[in-house]
Amino acid sequence: MLPFIKKIIMKGKRYLKAGIGYGGACFPKDTKSLLWQAKEHNYELLTVGATIDVNDKQKSILMKKAKKYYNTFNNLNIAILGTTFKPGTDDLRESPSLSNISLLVNDGANIKVYDPISLKAMKNLYGDKISYCDSVEEALKDADICFIYRVGFY
Repeated sequence: MLPFIKKIIMKGKRYLKAGIGYGGACFPKDTKSLLWQAKEHNYELLTVGATIDVNDKQKSILMKKAKKYYNTFNNLNIAILGTTFKPGTDDLRESPSLSNISLLVNDGANIKVYDPISLKAMKNLYGDKISYCDSVEEALKDADICFIYRVGFY
């Protein structure tokens, strides 16, 4: 753990920007593995388990807040800004936006997505179920609601 903690401290504020939840290939896998390994040795890592639980709940927090204002997303125009788990990548693995986009698609929403890097990866996942935009302005045009799933999407 010490090398990981040192890495966080060295990267500082740039690394610890709060978002809707963590994602990616490494951190979700590593936390789950750490928890599993501890259980294999009859040890309970409460903080790691709590971290995983909080992250899972964080991913749906924007949808829950929006549901206070909209009973359904059916036929609503929804802008999605930022789809990957961090800026500067097209990696969508465990990205908090994905489960929410799937829920919105299933609820009949008209979704317009903007992310400057991940549009090709998004097209591979969602095809023509959602619309892809070349700018923030295009995504926001006529939007009833906007979900920002990652900072640094511009």
